[in-house]
Amino acid sequence: MNQRARISVFNEGKACDAVIRWKEWQANSSRTALQLPEAEQHEAPIEVACIIAGELHAFEHTGIEPFLNQIRMGVDSAKLFGPLQTQLLGKLPNEGSFDLYVPVGATQGLRPKQVLKIQRLLIDWIAKEAVICPVARPGRVITPILSTNLEDVPFPVSLHRNEPLGPEFAGRLDVRHVLQGDLEKARHERILKAYKDKKDKLATWKKDLNARTVLVLEENDIQLTNHQLVVEAVRRIEQTAQDKPDDIFLVSTHLPNRWRVIPIRLGKEFYELDGRDRHLLEFDPDVLTQITSR
Repeated sequence: MNQRARISVFNEGKACDAVIRWKEWQANSSRTALQLPEAEQHEAPIEVACIIAGELHAFEHTGIEPFLNQIRMGVDSAKLFGPLQTQLLGKLPNEGSFDLYVPVGATQGLRPKQVLKIQRLLIDWIAKEAVICPVARPGRVITPILSTNLEDVPFPVSLHRNEPLGPEFAGRLDVRHVLQGDLEKARHERILKAYKDKKDKLATWKKDLNARTVLVLEENDIQLTNHQLVVEAVRRIEQTAQDKPDDIFLVSTHLPNRWRVIPIRLGKEFYELDGRDRHLLEFDPDVLTQITSR
């Protein structure tokens, strides 16, 4: 199994299908003549091409991370912090929901024996601290935010308690990763790399076949990414970019039963959140088709 297969948590085929469904909804027309250029070893191997309302569309997908190696770190982090959430389920006060703040990259370089020891220490500490944590209103944190250095835990931690938003959040522990440094600079660099890596293939389809080119960005990070941050990053990138795709979409897949398809830019018009979300569509991923092999 290659490195990409081991750590990828993106959904190329279904994300492309979701954007095609958005296009079908907008045009009130179904897709025809579906092609899989990458599988067919096309000279410009985009993910999907099809005709919608008489116009050839070319779709290219890429996952985006808020910063370098975020996906890999997320996999490592789940190995350490996932068991905390499982073992503390039902053991924390139902009068609160809890957030454990840890630095991004906290799990890097840890050996399996260290992980087990850190898990035991954190479980004991969280169980004791949860009872005495001050309670903040939903969406707020008690300030100043104070980190704690625990003996034999090689990174600072901070526990926060909120009024639960609903019964499903009562007594629940979530882990929040805090990035030190300039997050927006890191985000810009990651989206810029994704943009540059994909635009040339789309440009070939535009030049040779007069296709309407569509860049599909996928994100699955609820903590550090939202569509408006992606809009602003793309705006900055396209101030100097050449051979821009005709359309850019963001598919947000962090909610397991509700994926959002948001047009970042349609033609020259950037999407702005106005409270009505008239351009936004949501899909249950179970109804989407795995068009490609990934």
